[in-house]
Amino acid sequence: MTDGDGQKNPGGQTNQSRQANGTGIDSAHRRRRRTPVLAGIAVVVVLAVGAAVAVAVLHTDGKAAAPARHVASCLTAPVPASSTPGSSLPLQVSPGPGALPMGGTLAPASAAPDGGGIRVAEIGHSPLPAEQPEHFRTSIGAVLTNTSRHVAYGVTVTFSAVDTQGHDALFPGLDGVQEIPVILPGQQVGIGLDTGIASERRVTTAAKVTYRPVTLAKVTLRIADVRWYPSDGHWSPVTAGIETQSVDANGDLTLAYRSTSRYCRALTPRGTGVVYRDAGGHVIGGELQPTGTHACAPGTATVTVPVLSPAPALPKGVDLGRSEVYPYCDPAGITGSLAAGPGVPGNYLS
Repeated sequence: MTDGDGQKNPGGQTNQSRQANGTGIDSAHRRRRRTPVLAGIAVVVVLAVGAAVAVAVLHTDGKAAAPARHVASCLTAPVPASSTPGSSLPLQVSPGPGALPMGGTLAPASAAPDGGGIRVAEIGHSPLPAEQPEHFRTSIGAVLTNTSRHVAYGVTVTFSAVDTQGHDALFPGLDGVQEIPVILPGQQVGIGLDTGIASERRVTTAAKVTYRPVTLAKVTLRIADVRWYPSDGHWSPVTAGIETQSVDANGDLTLAYRSTSRYCRALTPRGTGVVYRDAGGHVIGGELQPTGTHACAPGTATVTVPVLSPAPALPKGVDLGRSEVYPYCDPAGITGSLAAGPGVPGNYLS
């Protein structure tokens, strides 16, 4: 298991008793933040075959208004699982690398067969505006890099943090465990989490009760064992770059990004990692957003999604022009229902 740590500005908080906002708050937050994304996706996919070009407009139901074609020089996607594409997993079984009878080499994320591994290249976090007087949140972002010459499949990341007293400080909910399907040799992939944190209860001389968030002293990413595969030319990154970003009169943030896949078939979407940076380029936060099937389809897709609502919930000092998006596209094509449980990645749940 590999750990990646992040340090926040030093400083303590006067104690007193700690209050948790709990999973109920996080679940409500998930519903409030995720629903507009799924409802507002509009995509135009352009796929070229020789001199012919087919354009398909995808609506929110995933159906195309016109048939699309595959890219002429597309790659046949590898199937890491030993089962055939479309196989299902039973309930209560994690889709992570330790739960599947797969090929490759199962080894620590830090110890690829050639001596390299997965490293936490950057990490940062920032407080977010309080949703209620005693309920506080923080935004965490990180960038992982594969320093080996092997393909890392099933990179499962667990977020944790402690305050200045050494106490657990996060209430991450389902997204506290996420899995990045693939990180290729030399590739960097971002990951993010918008999560609740603990608060401190203070009583003033006038017997007035107030709350404030704890100070995060250390943020850690724990990376479980991964499956290592030789880089044999059948693997290709699904790339994405932000083209435009805007905040409307209601304070809603919208990012438009272009994703490109060289695979002949659509891969299975596992969410989108978003990383936020300040004007100096430093990572100051991030989050996990849903990914429509179109983002993992063959060819090039321009995806427009409302990412946050309201925009003031962004980390203070964010430079939206430096924001990064990372579609998580899984070549295994695993289908079926999974139940939430310890170690089950939140972005793999139905």
